Amino acid sequence: MDQKTILIIEDEPTINRIISNYFVKEDYKVLSALNGEKGLELFHNNHVDVICLDIMIPKVSGWQVAKTVRETSNVPIVLMSALSEEEDILKGYSLNVDDYITKPFAPSVLMAKIKSLLTRIEYSETTNLSGTYEVNGIKIDLDSFNEDSPLKELLTHDELTGIPNRRYLDFYLQNMKKRADDFHDTFGVIFIDIDFFKNINDTYGHQIGDEILKLIAKTLQTNVRNNDLVGRYGGEEFIGVIQIDNQKQLRIISEKLRLLIEQSSYDYEGKEIKVTISIGGTIYQDRESIESLVTRADGLMYTSKQNGRNKSTIK
Repeated sequence: MDQKTILIIEDEPTINRIISNYFVKEDYKVLSALNGEKGLELFHNNHVDVICLDIMIPKVSGWQVAKTVRETSNVPIVLMSALSEEEDILKGYSLNVDDYITKPFAPSVLMAKIKSLLTRIEYSETTNLSGTYEVNGIKIDLDSFNEDSPLKELLTHDELTGIPNRRYLDFYLQNMKKRADDFHDTFGVIFIDIDFFKNINDTYGHQIGDEILKLIAKTLQTNVRNNDLVGRYGGEEFIGVIQIDNQKQLRIISEKLRLLIEQSSYDYEGKEIKVTISIGGTIYQDRESIESLVTRADGLMYTSKQNGRNKSTIK
């Protein structure tokens, strides 16, 4: 693997030096800054593979640094902070950071998170749109198509929303299962359903319903992290494949997506059409089938429906 460049933005000199030395020993190229302004300067003037970012830093806060970076780049960001309340973690994920580690922590724990994050992203990139598909009993090698092939796009993406389709979701989940079984990685699935979607179609027509589907798909796709995937499972149902360590993280990410949909709207003849979603989420259990995993998430989504809709149920 090529040498990776890590940018450490931490205002406490001793902590900055300890983390930097640890990564240097692990053969990373290290750039370091003691404030947000310098951190952004280093980011803009260098190729950076991952950013370790403290939140409470001078000149430009960590929140603002993350927001600025996300305006132009999907570089992985790991937040480091003593702020450990759920709302703080949710705020971090709302800025599309890739992980969150609370202080105090051992450098070895941060190192493990960085290595896992980079490995997951590289794995997602190598599995993305590659391999052998089976369509109506016919096996098709996606690697025989170039990246811009219209046929490859049709095979793997939903024609209406442009996000991965059910066929690709099934394929991707099988790859995630294999990786989890082989390397003991953790991932979760969130099953998403639009609340009262039939009412939208009945009231405004299917064309507006399609626009709502595209709005939700775009909102979901643009607000998951680098190493996560969201696709349309069918009708008004979506599935997110989320690479996390525990239920708490899955719940935070689910709530982030739920709130974003709740706050979004579609303008129709001067009227705002607003919708909500119900979510069920669960973590992959060792060696279980993908069917079992998705069925469990689907059942939890129905629990959210029964409890009043516009809710997340994570177990």
